Amino acid sequence: MEYLKFIAPSWDELFTDTVKLAEIVESSGFKPDVIVAIARGGWIIGRLLSDFMDQPNVTDIRVEFYKDIYVTEPKPRITQPIGVDIKGLKVLVADDVADTGESLTVTVEYLKSLGAEEVKIATIYVKPWSKIKPDYYVKETDAWIIFPHEVKETISKLYLKWVSEGKTMDWMLKTLIDSGVKREYAEYFLRKAAKHKLER
Repeated sequence: MEYLKFIAPSWDELFTDTVKLAEIVESSGFKPDVIVAIARGGWIIGRLLSDFMDQPNVTDIRVEFYKDIYVTEPKPRITQPIGVDIKGLKVLVADDVADTGESLTVTVEYLKSLGAEEVKIATIYVKPWSKIKPDYYVKETDAWIIFPHEVKETISKLYLKWVSEGKTMDWMLKTLIDSGVKREYAEYFLRKAAKHKLER
C-alpha cells in the first residue's frame, strides 16, 4: 500500500483531537472499567483519555506489525501481553490510528479471549481501508501520519527510503515541511539520519 502524501499533526492538535475523542466516547454512554493502550502509539492517547474521562485504570499491550515505512509483517504479533485481569470488565482500546486494522483486530480478539465483557476501540485517525472501523474516532485520512511522538523514528526511516529513491535533501526537507513538520525539527532529524547512515 503506497502512501502519496503525509500529514504531521502538532502536539496541540493531538491534544485537542484527544479531547474530542473523549467527548465522543462519553456522549455514547460507554463507561470503560479500564483503558488498554496499544504500545507504542496508543500510550499518549490512552494517558490523555484516562485524564479526560476520569478513568485511572490504564494498562497496555504491545502488538508489532509495521517493520518499516509501508512494510508490514505478514500478521501482527502480541509481543507484550496485558498485565492485569480484565475478566468481566468493559475495555476501551486506545491507539493513535486504525491503519490496516490488523493490529486492532488481533487486540480485540485477544482481549475477548481473556473474558472482557465488552471491548470498544477509540483512535484519533482511521484510514479508509482499515478492515475494522473503530467505535470512536475523530478524523479519517489516507495520508501517512508523522506523529509528534515518533517524528525522529519516522523521519529516519523516510530518509533511508528516499535516499534509495534518489531524492535530494532539499526535496526531503520541503516534503516534510509541507506535511506540517516544523522546519527546525525536519532539518535536525534529517541531519541525524544522514549522519547515522554514514556511520553505519
